[in-house]
Amino acid sequence: MDYNFNLCYDETICEDSIPGNNVQNILEDNPEIGYVAPRLSQGYISIYDFLRKNVIYPAGARENGISGTVYVSITINEKGEVEDVCVNRGVNIFLDKEAVRVLKSLSFTSPPYINGRIVNVCAIVPIRFIMA
Repeated sequence: MDYNFNLCYDETICEDSIPGNNVQNILEDNPEIGYVAPRLSQGYISIYDFLRKNVIYPAGARENGISGTVYVSITINEKGEVEDVCVNRGVNIFLDKEAVRVLKSLSFTSPPYINGRIVNVCAIVPIRFIMA
């Protein structure tokens, strides 16, 4: 795994273009407010399916018995690209870097829309690392 990148740590709640922040899951459509979610390009049905197949438990964390949930904020911009990936609540450098690595690899075939207008959306994604 390539962990040769710096981490951003920030507890700030992200702000997006969704009025009233009425979307519980940015990857699910919400017809009540005219929200059309971005579509994952890798053919995965859900972000959780994507995470299950792409997260690799870091050897350093496994060897040291480290587990926990890393909370990472992401923004999906008007081009359908992931940006502003930042750890909101980390556990350990090994787990934090793996969570960020995987979320940076997300890609979408379409951007998010509200009432036909392209918007930015953001969310905090929890990634659980559990020793089996």
